[in-house]
Amino acid sequence: MKKIFPLILMATLLLSCGKENSVVEDTNYHLSCKIDGVPTTFNVDAAAGEDNDIEIWAFALGGRNADSVNSKIFGIVINSLEDNVRVPAGTYTDNESRFEVMSGFFDPATYVEYGAGQEVYNDAINNAVTIQNHFIVQITELNEKVARGTFSGDYYEDYISTGNIKRVTEGEFYLKMQK
Repeated sequence: MKKIFPLILMATLLLSCGKENSVVEDTNYHLSCKIDGVPTTFNVDAAAGEDNDIEIWAFALGGRNADSVNSKIFGIVINSLEDNVRVPAGTYTDNESRFEVMSGFFDPATYVEYGAGQEVYNDAINNAVTIQNHFIVQITELNEKVARGTFSGDYYEDYISTGNIKRVTEGEFYLKMQK
């Protein structure tokens, strides 16, 4: 089953800000990684943000690789599983108990989505699949102005642990927080 909805929802949340918010003032802002060893950037409209919906906090970051309708989208979402608990700076993995972690990238040209995080981890347990490189995101700085950190892990086609794998390494972000 495709998981496009959460990423599109996240991307809409982050990228729907006015033009004045999508202009990057700091040339150091970036969202990048290597996908199967190929350096890839998602710097178009790249941003981070947090949201509180009925006492549940979420932190999200994302961006696109180009300024077109067919651009690839990358994102990470961390949801608190406890009422009124914000997502703080720290290390998050695909087997969290207090936070739900999800990441994915989508290519609209091929309509293929790869994902990592808690859902893939749970699917791997159910299918007796060993994940070689668990998804991990480390937020090293998080305040009202910026979010900074690193990420890596194996991403599975359609979020299914028996699907094709894309290895994401050397992921890093330094992004403006949207208001």
